[in-house]
Amino acid sequence: MARGSTELFEQAVGNLLRAAGFKLDYAPVSRVPLNYVFEGPRGRRIAIHVHGEARGTDVFKLIADHLDSEDNDIDVFICVSQNPPLGFRASLFERIFGQLPVETVWLGGDELSAYLGLGEKLDMSSPVTLRALQTAAMTTSLERYIGEAPHTDPTTVNISTVLESVTAALSRIPEEYRTLGRQFSFATIRELHRKERSIVDGLRLGDRIGDVTVVLSDLKNFSQLVKAAPPDDLKKAMSQYYARSRELVWDHGATLDKFVGDAVHAIFNYPLEDAEAPRRAIAFARELVALGLEVMGDLTAGVNEVVETGTRVGVCSGDIWVLDIGKDDMEMAFFGDVMNLAARLETNCATDGCLIDNRTHTKLESLDAKLLTALAPKKKALEGAQVKGQRNTIRAWQISAKALAAAEPLAPPALKAG
Repeated sequence: MARGSTELFEQAVGNLLRAAGFKLDYAPVSRVPLNYVFEGPRGRRIAIHVHGEARGTDVFKLIADHLDSEDNDIDVFICVSQNPPLGFRASLFERIFGQLPVETVWLGGDELSAYLGLGEKLDMSSPVTLRALQTAAMTTSLERYIGEAPHTDPTTVNISTVLESVTAALSRIPEEYRTLGRQFSFATIRELHRKERSIVDGLRLGDRIGDVTVVLSDLKNFSQLVKAAPPDDLKKAMSQYYARSRELVWDHGATLDKFVGDAVHAIFNYPLEDAEAPRRAIAFARELVALGLEVMGDLTAGVNEVVETGTRVGVCSGDIWVLDIGKDDMEMAFFGDVMNLAARLETNCATDGCLIDNRTHTKLESLDAKLLTALAPKKKALEGAQVKGQRNTIRAWQISAKALAAAEPLAPPALKAG
């Protein structure tokens, strides 16, 4: 297998597991260098460490100490790298892990699918395979979210059959639609194509889109954390944060606008109309805050400095304009006052809470008064320098961290992919 980006390979491994239907528990970022933990065949707990070709073997001692501790609940440990280990590395791995009371193995990427009982070896260097894995993982995650995923043992799945099915589905979708995979879920792309309109009409390029809900989040003191955290830990943490926040965007039926540093921008009620958009936006905000607590909490555990972190989320409803700013592939960009106001709301939001504008508050009151009561938003007037670019005082509503975390069940009725 040709050497490539470790981050892309790590994503490919995660996509393989999700496409097969394994429910992943993401491992701590800094304490133990594991990437994925999940329940495998016969109820055994499996942990995977994705090992970069250029990375040293010092991480093995940390993992071995954990596997040999009283806190360990892992039955099988898999180290996976793009190429299988040779010579000294293979001998070292056996010396460190050979005497532990768990099953351990070091595999090349092409061997992982067969080892997990998913059929034959899978060529993890093929761009076609990697794209199909990404789409299959996206589809499986969405189907699980909307309750349409079959309840089967993942090890009864033949991954090649799954990928053939996905590839066939992709082949029926024109190339211009397939290039939208960075921002739109596969279900959204499929639904746009099913409507049998031109892509310009389906995406309403150049038009004013009314009544969307924008969510913009930011991690507090992230620049300080960048300076304090070990580079490898920071890189791994943010790779996990980006991948998982993108999944949350799609799971809740939204479009990913972009990542800007540590900020996540998402658009609800576009390109498909969704009357539940404000409620979905709040559900998404809640899970995004929880993700920040988990990933950043693990990261700060490995730094010397005291860095207060957390997530601030601004939610705003209004109109946007949509343009294609891509060069070779299509890329949607969103403009309008609602984007600026969402940024101002985020800046003024309490840590791990959610600050919403008055329009979103009114919509939530109409959609789900019980939910709004549970969220217990408090009035907050934003004036002057607090909302640069706004002419008048802005009415906003602060949802506290405690209320946002406690308001369950928060997810709106199940999404339907079409």
